[in-house]
Amino acid sequence: MRLFIAINFPDVVKVAIIQVRDSLKESALCGNFSADENLHLTLVFCEYNVLQAEMVKSIVKEIRFSEFMIALGKVGRFIRN
Repeated sequence: MRLFIAINFPDVVKVAIIQVRDSLKESALCGNFSADENLHLTLVFCEYNVLQAEMVKSIVKEIRFSEFMIALGKVGRFIRN
């Protein structure tokens, strides 16, 4: 089972990311671009068995944190081999 731990962006941030993504789409020769509803910042991506995944989910639900600022500095891409 694949498990993502991610930060979802507020709508105002998503709008800005979508604008950058759309401008890149216009000048790109090819590529796959994330759908609006899939925009997030992945912190961890792992594979677990079902029991481990359920344990991780229950632990993550208990995490409490304060609002924080993050700066998005540059655009990158995944390179497939």
